[in-house]
Amino acid sequence: MATPQNRQNTRAGSGNSTAKQNYSAIRYGNNDGEIRFGQIDKQGAVTAGAQLNAKEGTHTFSLDNDGPREGWTTSISPRNFQVDCGRDNKKEQDSMMFWCENGNIVINAGNGNIRFIANNVEFTVKGDDGTEGNFTVNASESIILDSKKIQATAKSFLKLATPAKMEICANENLKLYGGLIRGVSDAVSGKDSKLGGKTFWAEQQK
Repeated sequence: MATPQNRQNTRAGSGNSTAKQNYSAIRYGNNDGEIRFGQIDKQGAVTAGAQLNAKEGTHTFSLDNDGPREGWTTSISPRNFQVDCGRDNKKEQDSMMFWCENGNIVINAGNGNIRFIANNVEFTVKGDDGTEGNFTVNASESIILDSKKIQATAKSFLKLATPAKMEICANENLKLYGGLIRGVSDAVSGKDSKLGGKTFWAEQQK
């Protein structure tokens, strides 16, 4: 039968009052794995309410009680982490939910790819004022869209710009419509045209 153990971690410094102490810690385990209640981390800053450890030292699941990770749930796996759910649900049901009441959600594959595979992928971005509700994509090389149909609609402003080369190609029909269509080339950089255009040219050089 497991009995409570006195645990003290003084790695924060001998006599340092910030080092955690626990007088009721309990451990159950063998050479294949263990579960600990009241485990103190190596830095002496956090006490785990419950910690599940496998034989491999970095294979662990921890529910932290206090310190800088108060209320944290941490799962560490030296290899794969898998979640399988929804077997008995119907197609239209929500089978997996991630809900973050406050703060950010970060998905980082620092040395690999992120893949989304589904019948449909939906992104909904909402904001209460003009500073939020933005969908931003940054790519250091290419953004490739390949689809049977691509449709983009902007309620107030749409701009496609490049400092180099742009091509618009349609092997069948190409339609351009505008309440007013104006074409401006670098010819207006020295002398404005009769219909203007130099001001617009100057704005694009910024």
